[in-house]
Amino acid sequence: MGGPCYYTLPSRSTRIVEIARRPTSERAMSRRPAIHGLAEQSFIVPDFFWTVTMLDNRSDAYRLLRTLGAPARLIRHVELVGEAGDALMADLRLRGIRFDAQLVECGIAVHDVGKVLFPAELDEPGNQHEAAGERMLLEHGVDPRVAHCCVSHAAWAGDEVTLEERLVALADKLWKGKREETLELFVIEDIAARFGATRWEMFVELDTLFEDIARGAASRLEPSRIL
Repeated sequence: MGGPCYYTLPSRSTRIVEIARRPTSERAMSRRPAIHGLAEQSFIVPDFFWTVTMLDNRSDAYRLLRTLGAPARLIRHVELVGEAGDALMADLRLRGIRFDAQLVECGIAVHDVGKVLFPAELDEPGNQHEAAGERMLLEHGVDPRVAHCCVSHAAWAGDEVTLEERLVALADKLWKGKREETLELFVIEDIAARFGATRWEMFVELDTLFEDIARGAASRLEPSRIL
């Protein structure tokens, strides 16, 4: 089977990737295009066409959500969570704390995409959308770290969960005024470690930040009920 294999991507949020095709027995680990600013991920080249979706920002993510059939109310939800996320990230930038803002922004935008498949969970508690959302995004070639936010925004306590993933989870709580003490302590510890401080040195200032964002829930909740 000769010649390169071209993976053609349908929108401006995607690109054309050329990967040399090899027999199944000789598949090599190839470099997968990643979100700008994120390290590339490895994957095994399959014998079929594979579409890579490049999400550079939330606008790209919203376009993908619409392509996947997300209702307006779901997109409005992630926009409102994004407002809380923006407030979190703006404060961290002012403190000089380094983190991957693009991962947080895109993770927030797609974290509930699985509700396209489980629309009942737009109104009722449920977790089927979590793993389903991750699978859906991976099938569309979204960076695995972004896709995993579909799972980690609920399962945020593990040692392998990153600060960026926990910021997605925290924004998903604070936007509606919910204070999740254990999650907040995880975030404070992660930030303190990056800042070279103790948890208690960061606690008072960050606790005030979290309360300020949560206090704005009323102004965000009302627009979320319109759709």
